[in-house]
Amino acid sequence: MRPWGEVPQLLADAPGAPLSQPLYRCLDLGFVFRRIASKSGFNFLHSSTHASRYTFEAGPRRLYLSLEKETAEVEFRFGIERLLDPSRSPSPVSTALLVVHCQVTTMLDLTNPDVQTLLATTPDELTREWEEPDRHPSSITQQLGTTVHDHGRFSGIIFPSARHPTGKNVLIFPDRLDHGQDKVILHLLDRGQTVHEEQLR
Repeated sequence: MRPWGEVPQLLADAPGAPLSQPLYRCLDLGFVFRRIASKSGFNFLHSSTHASRYTFEAGPRRLYLSLEKETAEVEFRFGIERLLDPSRSPSPVSTALLVVHCQVTTMLDLTNPDVQTLLATTPDELTREWEEPDRHPSSITQQLGTTVHDHGRFSGIIFPSARHPTGKNVLIFPDRLDHGQDKVILHLLDRGQTVHEEQLR
């Protein structure tokens, strides 16, 4: 990665990628229904204060999704397996599929080799484990995500999945959407039927 002092200017020069396609995320069906019943809707998805690959614990609002349904399933299984007690048999988890119809004009596409060259980064660096015990207080990807958000030009980031070799994930910053042009609508599906719908604001 380039020195952090150079990155804001490099972001100004980086190509912006439009994003106009369905995105996906698998959710625990029981948990999400309880949140919807409590009238909080999908706020828990983008208001989380937990640290993630491209966001600090106290970072901006964020919505993580996948470009492919298979990648969303792999990411969900990985998250569930991390929570399991290896000494106990796992209980089955019923899942719901979140389908997000997305029209966003300007994303930073970190899967684009030209962007990787511009920032002097690699797929290996972008998919490296960010929660390793001996890592620095913040990972490279968290610093990059924060820099992209603070720069303000991009509404989010497209990045390679660390869990699915050919998969891609998406991070959307709700407060960086251009609400005159961008539209992100979330549909919760249960057995193929939409049971809840919201627009991200």
